[in-house]
Amino acid sequence: MSYQPAARRKANSAKQVALYWRTWGMAKAALQRHGRLPGKPTKEQEREARMELHREANAPQSIKLLTNADYTRVLAVFRTWAQPSDLGAQLHADGEHQELLRARYKVRQLLKQLRLPTGLRQKVAERRYGRSLASLDEFEAQMVTESAENDYIEGWAKKRWGVTFHSLSLEAVKQIVTFLECRITKKHKEPF
Repeated sequence: MSYQPAARRKANSAKQVALYWRTWGMAKAALQRHGRLPGKPTKEQEREARMELHREANAPQSIKLLTNADYTRVLAVFRTWAQPSDLGAQLHADGEHQELLRARYKVRQLLKQLRLPTGLRQKVAERRYGRSLASLDEFEAQMVTESAENDYIEGWAKKRWGVTFHSLSLEAVKQIVTFLECRITKKHKEPF
């Protein structure tokens, strides 16, 4: 399994579809307020207005054909109408930034699959709670695991690139994703 850029994956998860229609509903209300849609539009008028915004986003007209990159652009156009004063919502459309966020999330998910060595988690338990990993309750053990994952990836980023994980470029994070996927499937040793 190799890293597949978000721009090439289809965007049809249930959460994405629900967000699409919710954001479209807000954009539709704004279009009505600004006179671009009548107060009670027909289904065809509503569809044509939605397709116009898809064209503005340079995206396919069917939600079923949207990739993640298309989906992000369409939502940004919807948000320019729904939330015109919220620049942050509109800047959410930066494709590379979205891909970087997805790649970082993928790193976190892969770290959970990797199951870090008990020795590393034990060190974090002693540092954070002053006692052994075995003596912690479930919540504390989960906090130790998350802290160990964070220490692991931050240490790796500093050792390899000299910066924090959140300062890494998209290409560097993609390298980490690819390495972690290989490590999980083939149990490679760390090259850094």
